[in-house]
Amino acid sequence: QKVGFRDPSMKRLYIGNPSLAEKLSFVRTIFLIVLGLQFLGAVFLVFAFLIDGFSISTALWWGPFHSITSFNNAGFALHPDEFTFFRGSPIVLATSGFLAFCGAIGPIPLSFLLYRRKNKKIPMDGKVIFLGFLIVLFFGMAMFLITEWTNPETLAVMDSWKRPFIAFFESSMRSAGYSVFDIESLRLETQLGHT
Repeated sequence: QKVGFRDPSMKRLYIGNPSLAEKLSFVRTIFLIVLGLQFLGAVFLVFAFLIDGFSISTALWWGPFHSITSFNNAGFALHPDEFTFFRGSPIVLATSGFLAFCGAIGPIPLSFLLYRRKNKKIPMDGKVIFLGFLIVLFFGMAMFLITEWTNPETLAVMDSWKRPFIAFFESSMRSAGYSVFDIESLRLETQLGHT
């Protein structure tokens, strides 16, 4: 292939390593992505917990906590029934699933999306990360639907239109540790695919 001056490796030969200002700008961008996503997640979760009937003090504590643990894929839930209690709360599930998705990808690949307008290209490693994660996410969702669709202890008790949403949440939470079902209620093939 023709190697142009836009190639990052060639740029380093001519320009050298990034300056201190460029490094600080990069670190600032990472912090803004991490803190921004967790802050927005906390706002949505506080709102969701208030809708679910929790007190203001509980919502203000649980919102940021679950936002941070979702993004960091920690899997800590404060409710005694863990995330099985939130099975009927789409805002909690959607927000936690999105944060876990972003956290699993990582802030550096996410920063590529912000710089896309400037550079008009996402680096190849970033494309591989996004594509690979999306394949795993949708493959896990499909497998969960196939194996649990008729399970009377999990998806079979739900309306048909809710099942893909729950399967998507379960697949996105593969690395986070949250689940709206007890692990014992999942079929063996689902448990094997979930690990």
